[in-house]
Amino acid sequence: MRRLEDGNGTTHEMGIVLRAQLSAMDKARYACMWSFDSKALTLTSDQVSTPLATKMVNEAGAPIPLTMEARVVGTTLACCIREFPSASITGMSTDVAAGYPGVQTSRMRAGFGSFAVTQP
Repeated sequence: MRRLEDGNGTTHEMGIVLRAQLSAMDKARYACMWSFDSKALTLTSDQVSTPLATKMVNEAGAPIPLTMEARVVGTTLACCIREFPSASITGMSTDVAAGYPGVQTSRMRAGFGSFAVTQP
């Protein structure tokens, strides 16, 4: 992933969506989001108002291309950024039982070079 252009606002994020729903009426999903602005890696569920987990990644500097990995097994979610050794978080939730993977941005444009999905 790489940052291309910021939009309006002060919080610009990019990341991976897990267990997204296909229905336009059902927006349930998890997301692992990264912000170079706040240097925060966050696991979220749109079913609750607070993040499932957040970690500040102090070694993150200027925006660079990143490799993000995310995983969900049962009720355990995890994600990391390979380029920053401390950028790894886990969380637990039973909010969304099944769904599809994808990518997401918030108030920015980002480029995604490749996207691989595996199933155990």
